[in-house]
Amino acid sequence: MFRYLSLAGMTLILLPSTADLAVAQQPEVAKGKILARSYDFKEAGKKMEYSLYLPTSYDKEKASPLIVALHGLGSSARAIIRYPGFTSHAEKHGYLVVAPTGYNSRGWYGSRGKGGGRGEDPENLGELSEKDVMNVLALVRKEFNIDQKRIYLMGHSMGGGGTWHLGTKYPDIWAGLGPIAPAPPRSMAGLDKIKHVPVIVVQGDQDRLVYGARRWVARMKELKMDHQYIEIEGGGHVDVAYKHFPELFAFFDAHPKGAVKPTTTPEPAPEPVKLTTTAAIEEAGQHAHRLVFNTGTGSNVEYYLHVPDGYKGSEKSWPMILFLHGAGSVGEDLPKIKRNGLVRTLASSAEHPVKNFIVVSPQSQRRGWSTRILNGLLDHVIKTYQVDRQRVYLTGLSMGGYGSWSMAAAYPERFAAVVPICGGGNPATAEKIKGIPIWVFHGEKDTVVPFSQSERMVKALEEVGGKVKFTRYPEAGHDAWSETYRNPKLYEWLLEQKLADTPAEKE
Repeated sequence: MFRYLSLAGMTLILLPSTADLAVAQQPEVAKGKILARSYDFKEAGKKMEYSLYLPTSYDKEKASPLIVALHGLGSSARAIIRYPGFTSHAEKHGYLVVAPTGYNSRGWYGSRGKGGGRGEDPENLGELSEKDVMNVLALVRKEFNIDQKRIYLMGHSMGGGGTWHLGTKYPDIWAGLGPIAPAPPRSMAGLDKIKHVPVIVVQGDQDRLVYGARRWVARMKELKMDHQYIEIEGGGHVDVAYKHFPELFAFFDAHPKGAVKPTTTPEPAPEPVKLTTTAAIEEAGQHAHRLVFNTGTGSNVEYYLHVPDGYKGSEKSWPMILFLHGAGSVGEDLPKIKRNGLVRTLASSAEHPVKNFIVVSPQSQRRGWSTRILNGLLDHVIKTYQVDRQRVYLTGLSMGGYGSWSMAAAYPERFAAVVPICGGGNPATAEKIKGIPIWVFHGEKDTVVPFSQSERMVKALEEVGGKVKFTRYPEAGHDAWSETYRNPKLYEWLLEQKLADTPAEKE
């Protein structure tokens, strides 16, 4: 039997009561280091080890995302958490990482049933392996402030099989799954339980397990699941595990729990019930607004609205841009979004072509963008202001680039053109958006959102005959937006794009 290394798996679960877990004396929790920890596993009658990484940005007053990483056959918790680049990306993105042992190096996390023991292994090895993962998850959730909407399960090889098994067994826990070069369970019946859970699969085409991965991916396509499949040409079983952490973290960042719907049919927009403003709505310039939605939960969105000079008293309709910011501007402090993108351009430039547009710049209160809320905001702005419905444009950077791809796929009929910058989307949506003129921008040296994220979307659109342009910045890193938004040619191009027909306004 081959000896596999494996990549980390994520695990959320309705865990056993922490009262049943006897925790061994733990070393002081140090940030920025891999910690060796243990607890007393009563059912197994032994002390179980696990590995933990706490990013330096961790603040007990704020909820943090968590990755549960499952190692491969013959490997260990210590090995997977030390995969090259794993903790450095966790540090960059602010994730806790925990790697359980899974009872021993060949427990399979329950994916091969309760038994599976050989030699000195107990007859209920699989059962104990699964329970060990759940125990560790329970301990981490009790000790640290974990964002329950951002718990991810990931694993390599045997751990990839465990990711499928635990992901489908506890579908309500996970915000996303990441099986890497997985040894998949024989049955795919569990996929029906996780149609709402985003999945990223990384697989080498020279790995003998590639055929199983392709089978599972094909089934995900049939179920119309939100998924990303990365098959590496010439990739083997081990190397794909540690070479594609950028894509893995970018995918998780873009998929907090609840951001992705189980179907491709968009929900109706929430009904706006109240609008408050800090300035007269007809006044030229950029002003803060707040839209409250009657959703039963008090949902609301704060946003900047820019109206051009000449808007007041004019009877003409104006082109509009919906701008989506990146992850660094998430929160409930609206001025934060002035740091980057179109909001900054509007605030700092005396004269610029973008000032001739109505510009709507909302703030997301959490990572990821709700297409439902954005659609409601869009409805409100179009009904309230003198917007040219045939010239409504969409753009965003980083997390907003992901949001631009998602919003375009959810409501392709609404936009005359889309400009995603250093983001990524689901290639399966290319057919839906091929009729929209799209201009994509990305820096080739981007270490936050891999250049390949844009590249694969462009390729998917080209394959279906999409109207796509692609600007590469060979020397640029993550900031591909400053040069893009400064370029007057971008706005000339936008104004050339116009919807042929505009749906009648809904009363």
